[in-house]
Formats: sequence, structure tokens, C-alpha cells
Amino acid sequence: MKVRRFSRTSLLVLAAFVGLYAAFLLVGNFQKSLSIKTSLEKGLDSLEHRLLQDARIKSLVDKDESTKTILILPLNFSNAPTKKPGNLTVLLERPANLPKQPRGVPMDKMPYMMELNYKPSKCPKTLGTIARYSSWFKERFKPGLKMFLDEKDIYNFDNYFKISHYGMPFGYATVDRNILGLIVTNPNFINVPITDLSDKCVRCAVVGCGGILNGSNAGQEIDSHDFVFRVNHALTSEKHASDVGRKTSFYEFFPESQHVRNVKDPNAAYLFTPFKKVDLYYAESMLRGDNSSRNFSVEGKMKKFFRPPLLDQSRVKITHPDFFRYIFTHFMDLKGYRPTTGALLVFTAIYLCDEVTIYGFGYDPRFTVHYYDRKFINITHSPTGAHDIANERNCGKTSFRRCYKAFQTRSLKCCKAV
Repeated sequence: MKVRRFSRTSLLVLAAFVGLYAAFLLVGNFQKSLSIKTSLEKGLDSLEHRLLQDARIKSLVDKDESTKTILILPLNFSNAPTKKPGNLTVLLERPANLPKQPRGVPMDKMPYMMELNYKPSKCPKTLGTIARYSSWFKERFKPGLKMFLDEKDIYNFDNYFKISHYGMPFGYATVDRNILGLIVTNPNFINVPITDLSDKCVRCAVVGCGGILNGSNAGQEIDSHDFVFRVNHALTSEKHASDVGRKTSFYEFFPESQHVRNVKDPNAAYLFTPFKKVDLYYAESMLRGDNSSRNFSVEGKMKKFFRPPLLDQSRVKITHPDFFRYIFTHFMDLKGYRPTTGALLVFTAIYLCDEVTIYGFGYDPRFTVHYYDRKFINITHSPTGAHDIANERNCGKTSFRRCYKAFQTRSLKCCKAV
């Protein structure tokens, strides 16, 4: 067999070709890996950019969310109790020996019932703090008063006895206890607690129907409050919303004044204020959802009256008679027949809120009586049998002057009238 021999030159040439080929392969792989690395770096840069962009967007969203107004609902349905109709003969306990009802007890001498679960506000600037700086207000302001009727006021005889010293609306001295039992045992009267507000600084607006609100453009300012209290017609339709707002947290009424159909806010709570016996029969019919009859049997006598409204009974609260008595004795100076619903509404707000702003209260001859009047109506000062408007106005002026002076010295905000 012949063996082919290669010269040294041929071997060197062959080695050179192999080296060049290897170098070519190495360069190709390096460029490929460089391309992969570049693509990876670009991908990472793009991902990092996207993540940073998402983070910035999230930051802006979080910042925007933090600046949004948090809606505070007036009633806490998370603690709503389940309720079934009860047997009145069992629930309305009666001692074997009934205590003798004392006669002639001055209205301002009987102790007031207190709320057992009362929590004082932690807000550093609240209307209640005026009592620290004003001796006049300190004598009148009693924190922790019971504001709304509940089952224990009727079931427990000791409690019932305490609120039976005076006639309505300051007590149930001449009221059949059974009608009260039918009210508090009605399964629709859940009597949901007011939302716990002790750890917040709560701003509230109390809105009347004064003509001064017409053209005021105060609607947005009113709605910016945590709670908005309304009374009487409380029209918040598109036509009036720019002046009076849309929000209604609490609507207060009694049979002659109710305009529940005007309340459009689904979160509204309804504060019923019974002033006389027939109002309790009205309340019982309302809680049953019966608005078919205008006649009520009041202790065996038929009385024609207003048809009760159809509403969400789970949102009804009933003003406690002791709260009526407290407002009448401490701020109305026992003058007139009873406080107006407007006065009750203002003091309800004062007791539930830390800051209260009043809109559309009082009469001014430069304006029509109501903001919703279609033509100008002059203000009259005719007295009514139930109210002493002049006295309430004077008390209001005195309260405001003293309140404002106390707040001015401590740089606290009181209430303003628009």
C-alpha cells in the first residue's frame, strides 16, 4: 500500500485553513451570543421600564384613592340583630306591686336616661369640647344622653317607669303600653345602631328649607360633609341640587310634616319624632307597612289621620322622649309647647357630629320663605300653638354668640348659617 506524503508547506497551508475555519466558527458563535445577550438586555430593560411604569401608575392610583371622600353610612347594618315578633304579655314585665306615680315633678328635675354603649369622640376639635371653655354651655351640655327609643325602654319596667312621668312628647304617662310594645316588637323595627364614629372627626350639614338657599350654589359644599340632615320637603331634585345638594343621611319627620317621597338617597335613615298619642299608632302602622287606612283606633276612639308612608322600615329610628325633654328644658327654657323639628334636628346633629354647619334656617324678609317656592312668599310672624319660634330664634342667637366666642378663643370652628 502506498502512503501519500505531504510536504511541510502543504501541512502549513492545511493548518492555516483549519485555523481560519475555527476562527470563523468562533466569531459566528460570539456574534450569535452577543445578539442573544443584546436581545435579553433589551427585554430586561423593557420589563424594568414596564415595571417602573406600572409602579408609577399604581402610585398615582393609590394617591388618587387616598384623596377620595370615603362614604360614611349612617346606620351600621353589620350589627343588625335578627328579630321575631314577641308575646307582649311576656315581654312587657309588670311588677306585682306597681309603684305610685309621683305627681308634679318639675320637668327639669327628673334624671335623664343615658346611652349604655356611649363612646366619647376622640376628635380633638369637637362641639362637645366647648363645655371645657364655656360655663354657659357646660351647664347645658350632657354627653351620652339616650337619643333613640329601643326595646329596653319598654320591656324593662324600671326604664318604662322613668319615662312615664310626663306626657308626650316628653314621656309616655298617658300612653297605652301595649302600643309601645307593638312598635318595639315589630320584626321590621330592627333599630339598627348608628355607625360608631368615636374614632373619626365627623363633619355634618343640617339643611333647612329657607329661601336664602335659592341661588346659593351651596350644593357641592353641603354634599362634601360626612352626614347631611334634612327635614320637611327636602327637595333634592336636579332643579335644586346645585343649591341644596343631593345627599341625605338623616331625614326627620312626624305625621304632619312627612314628605318621604322626596328623599332620594338610598342610604338615608329616617328619624321619626312622635309628638302625640296618635303618632305612635301612626308609627305602628308604618312599621307594619300598612298605608291603606287614614283611620286609627286610639284607645277605642277612631281618629282620621294622615296615611303613613311606605319606606324601608329597617332604616327607621324613633326619637327618645328624654331627648325631647332635654332639648326643651336646657335650650328652650321650657317655653312654648314643644321644640320644633328643626331644633331637634340641629341638636341631633350636635350630639352625633364633631362639626356642624347649618344651612337654610331662619327667616329673612329679603328672601321667599322656601327655596323651592315658585313665586315669592312673604314671611309672616304669626304665632303657632305648638312652637315659640321667637324664643327658639333668641335661644339660637344666644347659643351661637356664646358658641362662637368659645370657639374663636380656641381657634375651633362652630356652625355657620348660609
